[in-house]
Amino acid sequence: MILELDNRRPRKILTREGEITFSRYILRPADDESRKMLVEKYHCKGVAPMDEYLGIDRLPFKVTCDMALYIAKMAIGESSYKDAEIRMKEDFGIQISDDRIRDIVNYIGKQVHEEDERITQETIKGYDPGKVKAGKWRGRPPESSFTLYLETDGAMFNTRGKNKDGSSWKENKLALAFRSDRLIQSADKDGKVTRRLGEREYISVTEGVDKLREHLLALAIRNGLMEARHVVILSDGAVWIRKTREEYFPFATQILDLCHLKENVAKFAQCIFKNNRAKYVPWEKQVNELLENGEWRAVLQLPEVAAYKEKDTPAGIVNLYTYIINNKDMIDYPEYRKRGYFVGSGAIESANKTVMQARLKQSGMRWGVSNAQMVLALRSKLESGLWNKQVVPLIRETYVKQ
Repeated sequence: MILELDNRRPRKILTREGEITFSRYILRPADDESRKMLVEKYHCKGVAPMDEYLGIDRLPFKVTCDMALYIAKMAIGESSYKDAEIRMKEDFGIQISDDRIRDIVNYIGKQVHEEDERITQETIKGYDPGKVKAGKWRGRPPESSFTLYLETDGAMFNTRGKNKDGSSWKENKLALAFRSDRLIQSADKDGKVTRRLGEREYISVTEGVDKLREHLLALAIRNGLMEARHVVILSDGAVWIRKTREEYFPFATQILDLCHLKENVAKFAQCIFKNNRAKYVPWEKQVNELLENGEWRAVLQLPEVAAYKEKDTPAGIVNLYTYIINNKDMIDYPEYRKRGYFVGSGAIESANKTVMQARLKQSGMRWGVSNAQMVLALRSKLESGLWNKQVVPLIRETYVKQ
């Protein structure tokens, strides 16, 4: 291949220091055979030696890696890509379109999501629940023992497509893992100790329950599943979560979120007492006290509950009798508290708002499902505190190698 010197050509690239314009010489093919070879083998019509020397010859979007990372991190934190465009104008005096910002987010999100998928498949390969130590400790546990908590839930976002029923809403599955030995404890002036989450990790999956289960298992393994003394799954009692425990975590203690249980008691009480507050409030309080004390059998014997043993409640109202029967192995709250377990899944409820809803459920938003997954992959890393540890090194390694 023969190349010859052409004129100097200008180029603009976007950096963390702003937009930079410079000129450099271009080498062009000297004949048709060289031109054909350059296009077929290198997919270009000319060569800029200075660009290659600086490592910017194949720069996506004409934006440097660090600037692209900044744009992606900023854009997934704004309410919309339009707001991100305005932010770029205000912070850097640079006009970059919301479409270009979206492309950068999708590009980086795709790399992160594909790497997550690769790591997940590698992590769960050969997994055997029988080799997990949880629940099998004998004698005095080591000082480093801990309880691994897993929480998962679903939340809907609006899409550009249509489901079989004609709706455009799709459920995103979110999961959270945290450990008891990494909680933050504090005491108030009266000496009452409270615990809150410190280190935690989220995953977010739009691709259905089966894919969520794989990523949840990998999430658990990364966070110490094989070393944990106990494993606790906190949930709202959904059937798919129960099946996930049975298949992947049969050794785990599954707890029905106490708040969900109380919400269903409240709705049931309001229904059967026809919203008569003077009647349903004391009844609701009585039932909640019985359930918190582990006396669920006594609740089933209450005439208001027993009446629905053989009949259905109105649409939208949980049949409290059936609900308790189906979840009786997950509501032993006195025992859970004795062991020091959390009994509420507020962490995952809050995460649905911060990880997904704050970015995907703004007014009028409709998403392509794959684009939503790219954003959620990045937001999960950001909210998990893993942006600098995982996203930055991955993108710096792959950014100009596509």
